[in-house]
Amino acid sequence: MSLRIVRCDRIASTQDRARELLAAGDEGPFVVVARAQAAARGRRGRTWISPEGGLYASLLVPYEALLPQRLGVALVRALRRFGVEAALKWPNDVTVDGAKLAGILIERIADRAIAGFGVNLEPVAVDGATSVRQVTGRAVAAQALLEAILDELETAGSDLLRAYRAVLSTLGRRVRIERDDGVVIGEAIDVDEHGRLLVRGAAGVQAIASGDCVHLRPTD
Repeated sequence: MSLRIVRCDRIASTQDRARELLAAGDEGPFVVVARAQAAARGRRGRTWISPEGGLYASLLVPYEALLPQRLGVALVRALRRFGVEAALKWPNDVTVDGAKLAGILIERIADRAIAGFGVNLEPVAVDGATSVRQVTGRAVAAQALLEAILDELETAGSDLLRAYRAVLSTLGRRVRIERDDGVVIGEAIDVDEHGRLLVRGAAGVQAIASGDCVHLRPTD
């Protein structure tokens, strides 16, 4: 994908910088890239630890309904180019053998979207996290991975839901989805045309648009 690159050193958040540029009249498309972030956030307002040595970026692009899925597919495919056997845990956590490697945050502003992503290239002191170096035993340059992700975004829109299903490790698993209005437990059987997770539980099949997903063991 051909985007203007806005390079930053250490900033509060690439999401915030992209929002500032949009508010100043720059409608993109562009990608903000930072060496480190002091106040990055993940889904549901969580803190995202962003020391130097990772890839931290935010795309400012026209909004599309399945952008989270498209970006997730692009991240997984790009990482696999570098020997990382990554997968997606619904809705958009990039994992390797259950450990979190990367995350995605999509924020919509009118007809634009700020699509942020952070990838741990080097080890971070966070429980349950991993990094590209830990998985592959070697360093991967942030610029090289960014170029691969932007390249994959060009093709990820072709038969997107099929591609999303192919990299989604949640399907076929017993899951617990924690939502603001309660908890859903059941088997993740598919995703629908809107990217919602279809879970078969005690109340039948439910289509779930958002929430925190936990992969359960068969005995849970």
